[in-house]
Amino acid sequence: MPTIQIGKKTAEAINELGGKFNKPDDVIQRLIEEADHGELLKETEASSKNMNTGSKKRGSRQDWIDSWVDQLEQKVAAQEIEFKRFPGRGGEDFIINGEYIGKVRTTEAWDREDERIWLRFEDEIRWAEDHSEMDAIAVVLDMYDPTSPFTDQDHFFVLDQGMLRNDTSSAGNRELDVYGPGRYESPFDRYADDWEEWY
Repeated sequence: MPTIQIGKKTAEAINELGGKFNKPDDVIQRLIEEADHGELLKETEASSKNMNTGSKKRGSRQDWIDSWVDQLEQKVAAQEIEFKRFPGRGGEDFIINGEYIGKVRTTEAWDREDERIWLRFEDEIRWAEDHSEMDAIAVVLDMYDPTSPFTDQDHFFVLDQGMLRNDTSSAGNRELDVYGPGRYESPFDRYADDWEEWY
């Protein structure tokens, strides 16, 4: 569907200037080319292709979480440690060996306007108060590839109970700096891409 509408007489007048136009958008393209700004058309075409490709292949938040938790479960099972997901909660909450209760969250690198992440850990803060028999932990998946489940191109970091209590607000809010893929401000870099040291 064209983005502009022109009348028949206008189209005929434009065609008299040279060249035939199949649709009104061709008029705009011709004017841009004659003004020596053809590179703008190439940028728009490339952007459109990227957007279409991304929309077709983009994975879901649940796919990312499920794939990460699946990997964690395999690593924990290899150590013969008990692992279970909370039933009916989308698979993002889990318990390790009856000692740690955790939640997986996501952030999208391609959607950040600057190198900062704003996060809320209200559930984890509540768990730290309500489940004294277990340590609350938060896992943040930092997704760099929107087209697939969690892979080596993506990153994650973990907040243990001490960080949740001492390095977030009383409501569990925190804004933190990102210095590059997998590189975060201290102390959130302590367990960056670390599958074992936090449990």
